[in-house]
Amino acid sequence: MSLRAALVAALLLPAAVLPAAEPPPAVAEVAGLLSGRFVSRDAGASVRFSVAAVPKSRIAGDAPVFYLEAVKAARPDAPFLQRFLKLEADGARVAVRVYEARDLAGVRGKWREPEALSLFTARDVRERPDCRVMLAKAPAGHWTGGTAAATCASASAGAPLAVTMSVSPQTLEWREEGKDAAGKTVRGPAGEITIYGREREDLVAAAALAAPVPGGAPAVLTVFSPSSPSKKFDRAELRAVAGEGSILLARLIPEPNTPAASIVVVTSRTGSTSVFSFAEVSSSSGPSLDLSGAAPRLVAPAPRALDDITSIELRDLAPAKP
Repeated sequence: MSLRAALVAALLLPAAVLPAAEPPPAVAEVAGLLSGRFVSRDAGASVRFSVAAVPKSRIAGDAPVFYLEAVKAARPDAPFLQRFLKLEADGARVAVRVYEARDLAGVRGKWREPEALSLFTARDVRERPDCRVMLAKAPAGHWTGGTAAATCASASAGAPLAVTMSVSPQTLEWREEGKDAAGKTVRGPAGEITIYGREREDLVAAAALAAPVPGGAPAVLTVFSPSSPSKKFDRAELRAVAGEGSILLARLIPEPNTPAASIVVVTSRTGSTSVFSFAEVSSSSGPSLDLSGAAPRLVAPAPRALDDITSIELRDLAPAKP
């Protein structure tokens, strides 16, 4: 082949597709905590937050993106807060960049079908830099922080608000507060209620794991992945796969070509979670399950060790290819 022909052939070859970037550990940890439904602990307030991970989001780069919607019980179809949240590393902290849909009605209620949210692109949203939140790691598995000041403009409150938030395996805390032109303290539509417990409905899947699997034995663990049917294991099956008293989590992940931009979320029967990057799980010294007791136990460095594990979920955080 002539040099010219070789050059032409090389130019005609499809470009190599680079693997999606793996999210930094801090971003992966916050991403593993955000999804869920949260209800205010004050029954009189009856405010509910719903947060859904947007699969293969087209809104922004390699970062994980979530859709947040908040409603009051009296008006469940009229959300007072609708936001897309993009997570980025900022040193040891996590920056939460906030976007608002240009067509709020078009995304209303879409937390129930997050696949539909992946159709929205950067042209369909406007960034709200005034509402950007910075989160830092706090004790007991919390990530907490807020806006730099009372900068987040709120039409409903009639004043710019300071937004603070905290997220943990059990709760989401949200507060909006500022002062109007007269210096009077005003708050966002959620009022003074700031603590929202993870709704028990989100743990129904964990309770369902006790249902019989084919053969009649009770399931003790379910493994979920984006592109494969969920797999339930009873205790005997787990020990047979392990061949001994423990097994690396990597051996239970059903995807042979798992994208690098993935995380693994391990959940206990109480609803506590531990989040690992795919690189951590793939390591020969990665997290494992101890099967010597009555229930699987997650073996990992503190504070991510957990007892009575009920599910392992693989989540692909890679954005969709344009």
